[in-house]
This record gives sequence, structure tokens and C-alpha cells, in this order.
Amino acid sequence: MYLWPRPVRSPEVTRSDPVIKKPEKSQFNIRVETDLLERYREYCDRHGLDPVGQIIIFMKRVVAAEYDFQVKLWDALRTEAE
Repeated sequence: MYLWPRPVRSPEVTRSDPVIKKPEKSQFNIRVETDLLERYREYCDRHGLDPVGQIIIFMKRVVAAEYDFQVKLWDALRTEAE
């Protein structure tokens, strides 16, 4: 499954033409209880969600929240220092 569409190359495109570079990807494997995975997939099916996409969205939100926390922490420390 691709999260970004594959680049479509026309027949006249040559090897010397620039190639669109996709973001580097890593494979992420986890072990979860079978029951949990089945319930998660059922939930996504009921709501028309992509199970892989939901995990990626969750990961992005966690990372964004950590960044926001760091910004808020620095703001609080600056205010306290003044």
C-alpha cells in the first residue's frame, strides 16, 4: 500500500530527467494481541477508516503534541525568568 501516489512517467521521459523524490520511509512492525487488532480493524471498517492511515495520523499528533509541549515549556521558563 502506498500513502503517496506513484509518479506517472510518460514514454518521452528519459533517464536524464529529474526524478521526483518521495520522503524516506521505514517499516514499522509491532506485536499486538490478536483480539485488539481484530477489534481495531472492525472499528476502522465500521467508520470507513484506513487502519494504517489512522496509526500514522496518531503518530503525527503525538509528535506535534510533544513539540507544542516543548514550546509551552520554554515560554513558561522565559516568563518565569523575567
